[in-house]
Amino acid sequence: MWLGACRRWKSEAIVKRRRIKPARTFQPLQIFKIQASFSPDDPNGLTDDAFYQFWFAALERIQQFKEKELAQRKTRLNKFNMAHRKTLPVFRKMLRNKLSPEVAAQKVKLLVPDEGLLQEIFDVWQKSCKTTPEQVAKSKEDIARREVELAKSGRLLKARESFQQILEMLAKEVEEDSAEGAEALADIAFQATCFLQIGEKKKPELFRHAARATQFWSVIANNETDWQKEALQRVGALELGEGLPEFRVRFRKARGTDANLPARLWAKAAVRTIEETQLRILSFGSIIRDFGSHQALADFCMETGWQIGEQPEWVHEVSRLKKFSRESLPSWKLAVRKLIREQMPDFQMRPEWSNQRNTAAASGRETPGEIKNAILDDITSALERLVPDSDLPKSDC
Repeated sequence: MWLGACRRWKSEAIVKRRRIKPARTFQPLQIFKIQASFSPDDPNGLTDDAFYQFWFAALERIQQFKEKELAQRKTRLNKFNMAHRKTLPVFRKMLRNKLSPEVAAQKVKLLVPDEGLLQEIFDVWQKSCKTTPEQVAKSKEDIARREVELAKSGRLLKARESFQQILEMLAKEVEEDSAEGAEALADIAFQATCFLQIGEKKKPELFRHAARATQFWSVIANNETDWQKEALQRVGALELGEGLPEFRVRFRKARGTDANLPARLWAKAAVRTIEETQLRILSFGSIIRDFGSHQALADFCMETGWQIGEQPEWVHEVSRLKKFSRESLPSWKLAVRKLIREQMPDFQMRPEWSNQRNTAAASGRETPGEIKNAILDDITSALERLVPDSDLPKSDC
């Protein structure tokens, strides 16, 4: 009696423990920005660690969603196959008139209590009664193909996850100034690039399809004098990024050095800032789609501590800008002026604009607003000279 009471108490305690949900823990807030930072001193240095840390964290969670979905699909398929095997003898007896349809239906319901699964079984048999032997064979092939695809997807997802974990571990080692970590990371990158290069030679069409859908491709550098030429030819043959919208326009070639022409340097930096911001906006939109809803993304951000920063007014304008060209130039000029004013309110005091300040002082037009407008006029004039050659009107001669 005492032993029975102990067992009941233990059972109740286990049930109670299971019902207690662990409190959700929230990470300290980490703010990321959709807009890129305007940096005329380093026009190509647009990497924002916070945004891309968020992006990678979101991709990792999306990967987990895909793994969960894949596991659910596998479980559902296994349950269907088991239910199909259980009910197969009943349906066979019904088809041979050894059981009435009503009795067969009752037996099948007892064998498959899951209503959704039961409906799938009935649908399959209903279709099979109307199909030819050839269609039945094709259906079996389709089921076998789905099983193979699921198994392959599972292996690829596990491989991606494992590789991601290895890279994150090595990146952490590098952050802690580990020479061994840096060497290991370089070695893995080299090995991966070797396999990539071998794959390019064996399956060029397969890798061309992959290359057209990305902006980046790994190459192997060596101490040969012409390795860059060979690498460029190989990547060119892959049509890298041809299937993607063009986010980084090729500026028109101009004379002179950018370092001696601050207006041109600032114009280029502004274009790159806008392009990077447009890319982030699209990337953020794709993350929302992969999460399935704004609420799912909001839950992820609350759980992991991410928060989107305030967006300045110019971000709303650049999201509607078309590709940098002769036709879109007026809109780009307005956006660049607004971008610089909002990102660097006192930009007229920078040392590279000393000539403009001196000219303004000599002409008696030295208020901050007048100096800013003069500088922005120079920048937008330089912007006009950067429009790609392909967008310039062709001569009739």
